[in-house]
Amino acid sequence: MNKEKQELYNKNVALLIEDLNERLIERDELSRLVVLSLCSHSNMFLLGERGVAKSMTVELVNGVIKDSKFWQLQVGKDTTVEDLLGEKRSEKDGTLYYSSKKSLLNNNVVVLDEIFKADGRVLNVLLELLVDNAYTSGDGVKRKAEIISFLGTSNEFPTETYMLPLLDRFTFYYIVERIKGTENRRKFYAGDYNTEKISKQYFNMDDLYLIREEKSKVIIPDGIINLFEEITSELVKQAVKTSDRKFEKVFKNVIKTMAYLNNREEVNISDLFVLLHTAWHDYSEKNKVRRVIFEKIFGIKEEIDTRVIYAGQRLEEIDSYKNNTLYDYLAYKKDVEGTNKQSIYNIILEKVEEVWNAYGEIEALMVQLHDKYQFNLEIEKMLEENLFTIVYKQNSFTDESIKDVVALHNKIKEKKDRIEQWYTQNKTLFDYQTNYRKASHHGREQ
Repeated sequence: MNKEKQELYNKNVALLIEDLNERLIERDELSRLVVLSLCSHSNMFLLGERGVAKSMTVELVNGVIKDSKFWQLQVGKDTTVEDLLGEKRSEKDGTLYYSSKKSLLNNNVVVLDEIFKADGRVLNVLLELLVDNAYTSGDGVKRKAEIISFLGTSNEFPTETYMLPLLDRFTFYYIVERIKGTENRRKFYAGDYNTEKISKQYFNMDDLYLIREEKSKVIIPDGIINLFEEITSELVKQAVKTSDRKFEKVFKNVIKTMAYLNNREEVNISDLFVLLHTAWHDYSEKNKVRRVIFEKIFGIKEEIDTRVIYAGQRLEEIDSYKNNTLYDYLAYKKDVEGTNKQSIYNIILEKVEEVWNAYGEIEALMVQLHDKYQFNLEIEKMLEENLFTIVYKQNSFTDESIKDVVALHNKIKEKKDRIEQWYTQNKTLFDYQTNYRKASHHGREQ
């Protein structure tokens, strides 16, 4: 891997995102995803009502890639295939081709505003381009286009059945909302933001092709592979309609590109959060995807709360058993009596060990929960360091539940230590009887 180039790209991505954010208000996540879409040679669909800066966002990246060609078209019902591809012509041998001087075929970044207002014939032509970056002219010959990224915008989800196949061809989905913050709206109305075009060219076309080549060297650890499979399998169970083809592209292309441009040699768990923007096609699916990803990565709050409650109840049960069967011996209030004292004492030791092991099981559960909480905080830190993600906060542990975990852990550890200390001092019947007499003598002196 060319580390010098990788470090340069990492720096330039961060600067480009910063440049975009100076010109866009409350669009940080969108800025990151648009850059990722370009760098990963992926297609992106932006949904939002009029006037939320969908087109403005993609127009801002026009020119930041040296030697690239940018093509934009407002699509409508009267848009024809020729408007997209150019005039169809034929050679003397019957070969068909499109004259692409004024079409999208010889451009690198293509923006189609209100894409779903096109008719079915136009959308069918786009299908092949979105999937294979190729087209046929009607003579059966497939020809490659020069497009690295399609950016489609719309103010509504497609409703016609013939439009649905196009949805899966967009790798990224993003809903652009209106500015929410009062101060940010005032800032927008006052024009208190950078309105200049981005002048710096952060990449050239060769850089983008090198990124595509170099990202293939990024390693995906087995744990990440397993987690990706768990998430996508659950999404299938939840009837999310994203295809295996799209999941494969996200897995082999997008998350590797994320890791590479974050100056890493392997994918980490923060990269999987890109599924929040790739694995849905409508509002219902979007909510399912978010729930599944957060539960698989951060854990399920209800399950964690249930385990904490169980631990507290189980601790009370163990204490009750210990007090009913062992208290007098643990407190040296009762001597071992009977015809077979050794057998009786062996039973006492077995019960002491049983209690100690029971405490240990609950302690292990508390350690497991605490470790999970700490790991969730590490994931938040990974998200903070990831150029293409915002910081999603873990939602499986509340302040109250983690306090309960810590308190239970400390309480159990203290009880275990006392049991272990008693066991160490009373390994034999002789040890116990000696300690019992000392305690009795001490009690009489007091």
